[in-house]
Amino acid sequence: MSYRFILAFLVLAAVSGRRLARIDRGTAAAGLLLGVFLYGAYSFQTFGLQYTSAGNAGFITGLFVVFVPILSTVILRKRPNLRSVLSVIVATVGLGMLSLQPGLGVNAGDALLLACAFALALHIIYMDRFVERHDLMLLTLLQMGVVAVLQTGSALIFEDFVMPAGGYAWTTIIVCGVLASAVAFFVQAWAQREISPVRTSVVLIMEPVFSVLSGIG
Repeated sequence: MSYRFILAFLVLAAVSGRRLARIDRGTAAAGLLLGVFLYGAYSFQTFGLQYTSAGNAGFITGLFVVFVPILSTVILRKRPNLRSVLSVIVATVGLGMLSLQPGLGVNAGDALLLACAFALALHIIYMDRFVERHDLMLLTLLQMGVVAVLQTGSALIFEDFVMPAGGYAWTTIIVCGVLASAVAFFVQAWAQREISPVRTSVVLIMEPVFSVLSGIG
């Protein structure tokens, strides 16, 4: 996680160029808050995976699609329409069919994964609030920087901080850092200027569907 988000930050910093001079207190505060939510989501998920099954993890993490319409109503005062509510229900049922297996019980890590889902929902909600006010490139850059710093701190506390070895490890870091972080979160910010938080969550819940299709291929 540390290497992934450091790389994402460096890539965005290189692309941002002269925009860096336009960072103000408002943009910095927004990036900090979004970065903290993102850090929480990844950290809760990582620790939770140690204590629960992959099926439980996939389903519970995906429950952010349920939290988003609730938080959208409470925080943004945006009440989802009937079509959005039905989409959330269908997405949740489909997620359960993909993730849950017979005989699964509640595990110790499930609470951590529920916290992950809540953090993801908060990230989507507050992204909706900030994308209209701030430069998207700088907003994404600051998020990546916050997560990089916090994950590096976590690595120094909980792990033996060593350089990854082997081409596979570095290929994974590069793909995750550039495509799944720098590019993905910028695209999410751009898209949330056009679509609602609820619709965003329904689109993002397609991740396990693509995972299954990729596994079959």
